[in-house]
Amino acid sequence: MKTISMSTKSPLTSNHVEVVVRRSERCPGAEGSHLDGSAACGEGRRLPKAGVRVPVLVCVFVVVAYIAAGGLIFHHMEGWTILEGSYFSFAILGTIGFGDLVPGRSARLQPAMTPKWKSEIPCVVTASLYILFGMALVAMSFSLVQDDFVKVLRSLSRTCSRHASADSSRAELEPS
Repeated sequence: MKTISMSTKSPLTSNHVEVVVRRSERCPGAEGSHLDGSAACGEGRRLPKAGVRVPVLVCVFVVVAYIAAGGLIFHHMEGWTILEGSYFSFAILGTIGFGDLVPGRSARLQPAMTPKWKSEIPCVVTASLYILFGMALVAMSFSLVQDDFVKVLRSLSRTCSRHASADSSRAELEPS
């Protein structure tokens, strides 16, 4: 199996972002692609897709920045403090949802003559879009971190099994 590896320096961190493409020796000229990005490889086999490794700190930074942006959005729309807006963002994206802060219910920003539905609708729509994109962002970040974590655990498992097999072979060779 040939492995082609490209490494580029990420502008955000000192870590490298790796893109690895693997091609099987048995079907080097695999033509055609499928919706999932893999190529046909005869007899029902498929080539693996290219993988992208994103550093864990980048994922954490993006989620924290999104929560802080939510704090600013709700500060301006609802009149909450930035801490209250960030707390609401964290509670909503963490699927906790205590219910103590509800978008569209801020009495401080609603003039007395404005109908309630005119002031609530923009706040609720903005909050809904924020939640929709935020849940997708959190799920993607968890998936990327999980992939990285699984890679580390598999590497650790291989290392431990090598050491265990080396220790057992040494124990067999030593006279008692």
